[in-house]
This record gives sequence, structure tokens and C-alpha cells, in this order.
Amino acid sequence: MLLLQWIVISCCVASAACLVAGLGAWILKGRVEVNPKEAVVCKNMWTGSAFALRRGTHWIILGLHRILKTVSLRSEPWDPDIFMVTTADPTEVGVDLVIFNQYVRGDRETGPQVPMLDPDGIDPIVKAATRINYDKRNELILERAKAEAQTVLGEYRFDTLYNQEINPETKKPKGLNRELIKRISDQLNDLLEESVSLPWGIEVKARIENLVFKIAIQEAVSDLIVADNEGEAIHRKAEKSKANPNIIAAGEIIANIAEIFKGKGGSK
Repeated sequence: MLLLQWIVISCCVASAACLVAGLGAWILKGRVEVNPKEAVVCKNMWTGSAFALRRGTHWIILGLHRILKTVSLRSEPWDPDIFMVTTADPTEVGVDLVIFNQYVRGDRETGPQVPMLDPDGIDPIVKAATRINYDKRNELILERAKAEAQTVLGEYRFDTLYNQEINPETKKPKGLNRELIKRISDQLNDLLEESVSLPWGIEVKARIENLVFKIAIQEAVSDLIVADNEGEAIHRKAEKSKANPNIIAAGEIIANIAEIFKGKGGSK
């Protein structure tokens, strides 16, 4: 009888030990360590709501909570390839865009594990993990950037983007209107705030480094501006001397030809 009782007690103790060990292993599997510059987004399978775990040690309930995605909180600047848009003329323009700041806005906290939510009351980390395919974020952000760049640049004509004033030293147009390009970059960032930062929780700051026009267009503009300036100079000379502008122009051509031959003769 005593032996039977001892066997029963031993079995109960062994079962309890196995249960405790299994429970401990199950609990340990729910342990989540989050690095300082990362966040882990989980989903409550019962309620369907998602939440973000920030830096530190956390415990989740296996079966009730499921890990969806690990999100980086680091800044991720990058340089996309040049893409084409159309101005108001329309003129096809290549946009050399640099995204100098891109990060999930989840590192803002008002206290320990108390996130600063977006104006809509949603954690930006949760947005980044659930509203887009986070692994393809650069591709998706570039699509929005292209669309917004088209929206902004489509309001401007080529002659406003390209400074046609002649540089006295190079005798060529000064080129891009840098002040205007800076304002356009600001407009672009305002649009990206509405189309990317607020809905997706990813802050994006971009800068237009350059606008690339077709060589033929740049050369045509340069030739046209030079021709216009030369024409104005001829008319001024004609008015001053009371002479026919055509005669003045012919004289300029002859002088240019003579200068060419003079240069050839001097090189012999």
C-alpha cells in the first residue's frame, strides 16, 4: 500500500515538474528582446489590433499574439535613379532626386514605452508595418515621390525652370533657376508629408539636386538666347548710326569671317 502511494505521489510530482518545465519553456518562447533602434510590431489575434514593442525586454502570449514585422527606426537616406516628368510646356525633364532623410517616426516617446502618436491617434510604427509592404518601402515611396514631383513640376514652364540670363563670363545661359528649384523641393516635401508620412508613418525628406534636360533642348535654348542678344546688339548699333540693321548684320558676318581667316593665318 505504501509502495502504491509512493508511486502515485512520484507520478504526480513528475507530471507537475513536466508541466512546470513545459509552462516555463512556453513562457520563455514569448520573450521578445527589442534593439534600441528597432521596434517589433505584433498583432492580437483575438481583437485583431496591432501594437508596437519598443526597445527593451517584452513578453507576449504565444497563440494570442503574433509577431508581424521588425521595423528599423534608423534613418535610411538613399539616392534613387533619375526619373522623367513633364513640365507645363510640355517638356520632358529628368529629375535627379535625393532622399536625404527617411525614417519611421516611432522613436518619439513621452516617457517609458509611451509613444507619441500621430495626429490620427495611431502609432506610426504600426502604420509602417501594416499599411504597406514594409520590405518594399523604398519602391513604394519612390512611386509616390515620382507622382508628387510630376504634380509640382507640371505647374512650371521650361523657361521658368531654366534661367535664360546670359553669364557675362561664359557667354552662355546661367542654367537652372536654383532658387526656384529649392522652393519646388519644399513643395514636394509638403506633398510627401500628406501622401507618405501621415498615412504610412514614414517621414520622408527629399531634395531635387538637378533637372536634366535633353542636350538638344539646352543647345537650342543657348543658341536662341545668343542669337537674340546679338540681334539686339545689331539693332542698337543700327539705331545709333541711323543705318539699316541688315547692313550692320552683314558687316558683323564679314568681320567674323575675317577674324577666322586672321586666326588661321596666325597659326601658320
